[in-house]
Amino acid sequence: MREASYYDKSFFTPAEIDENDHDKGVPIRMIWSKNMYTGLSYAEQLNEVKVPTLVIAGRHDPEAGLSCSEELNEGIPDARLFIFEESGHSPFIEEADLFAETVGSFLNRE
Repeated sequence: MREASYYDKSFFTPAEIDENDHDKGVPIRMIWSKNMYTGLSYAEQLNEVKVPTLVIAGRHDPEAGLSCSEELNEGIPDARLFIFEESGHSPFIEEADLFAETVGSFLNRE
């Protein structure tokens, strides 16, 4: 990835890329992201999810925009969407306390 997926850039430290890095093979994230844009869609199956679902999203996520999470929330019965306002792709790091509280509350609800 060419840039960090964090909203708060203080969480990101650029790594030096070794000139022989290409010898290590293709990173799995490159294969995943290539396949992500092939038109594969599970939108028609979202209504088949039969368990309560917590959809979480970082407001500033450059990898999976908010519209992706909104689509999941709208398509999955009994889904709840929680948006982390000060996060990119990793709210469990950027807003760790709020993330733990949110997930804990969801898992412990009656």
